[in-house]
Amino acid sequence: MKHTPKIRNSSIELLRIISMLMVVAHHFVVHNIDNAWDINGDGSRFVVAVLAAPLGKISIVSFFAVTAWFLCEKKSSLRVSFQRAWKMELEVLFYAWGMCILFVIFDRRNVNVSTILKSFLPVSTDLWWYVTSYILFLLLFPFLNKGLYLIGKQYHLCLCLVTIAVWGGAQGVLPHGYMDLANSVAFVWIYILISYYKWYMKAFSIGVSAWIAGAGFTLCLLPRFVFGYLPTVADLPYPLNRVRSTAADIFSTAWKLPVMMAGLGLVLVFTAFSFNNRVINWLAKSAFSVYLITEYPLMRVLLWKNTFTFSSLGNRSLPVAVSFIAIVFLIYFLCVLVDTLRRLIFKFMIDKPADWLFKKVWDDFFLKMKILGKSNDCIPDEG
Repeated sequence: MKHTPKIRNSSIELLRIISMLMVVAHHFVVHNIDNAWDINGDGSRFVVAVLAAPLGKISIVSFFAVTAWFLCEKKSSLRVSFQRAWKMELEVLFYAWGMCILFVIFDRRNVNVSTILKSFLPVSTDLWWYVTSYILFLLLFPFLNKGLYLIGKQYHLCLCLVTIAVWGGAQGVLPHGYMDLANSVAFVWIYILISYYKWYMKAFSIGVSAWIAGAGFTLCLLPRFVFGYLPTVADLPYPLNRVRSTAADIFSTAWKLPVMMAGLGLVLVFTAFSFNNRVINWLAKSAFSVYLITEYPLMRVLLWKNTFTFSSLGNRSLPVAVSFIAIVFLIYFLCVLVDTLRRLIFKFMIDKPADWLFKKVWDDFFLKMKILGKSNDCIPDEG
């Protein structure tokens, strides 16, 4: 029987690309050696400091929510979860070891023992926080998925309401909450909400989805505009000017309710459409690698503190905002080219030996040693 390849929904893949572009733009601002609020030109300062700066937190929600969207459709298997973690580990090691070696050879200025050690154990040392948190989520996912199915619709709804009240209300609105979410726990929260929506609810209309996303974006951006951009507020005397930073970011820090609304709203909007485009699918395949490359500590210093500083952009003929946007797209595309080469290397040299090794360890060690019986390998989604 001929196998028919699954057609990817390019609308969702487009959201992956947009989310990662938002991540790069956010890191361009927050890691830059220059302060975005000091950019010359009101228009450029508005685009970079007001619009781009909060995008990273929103994009993390949307980027993971896309993954959660597809995980809801699949049976939760211990083997599959461990295999996903194994494949991610290989990709992470490729970039961590590769970039560490390149920097040791060509640019040792910021290389230190700590960075080298973290590069050789990237997941356990939290070299990339998203990687560590996501792998922890994958290891918990089969049990989480089974538990959510077993508690049923009513208790699942109650769980959604409790998490929204606690983390979306008390922690998600107040400027300084005391119930901070660890990143891996935040992924669990997103999955709880996404899975309830997909399993039990009728799909929202595009208008409702757009309203949720728009309300979230407005709540994230409006305080930054009022408390950071308007001249009357920016010129407040001491000690009022000390609260500007807190007030500007009151709704746009990680896992705040408006951030969740914006990120999840984007997913609801983009999943309402369906089309197929090979170029978009190709660009989206490397979205995660864009994060790995640009957020490697030594690469972060090279990009945002040595090369693309706002002061250097201000010396060019183009407005800073135009250069800013062009550089974000250029970096994404260059990372895609690098990852295309990485995928070719994996296809011809690594994938088959890695799959064989995983199967050997899983079947010969876990199953034969009866650490995991075959009946426990797959945790069915339906009780």
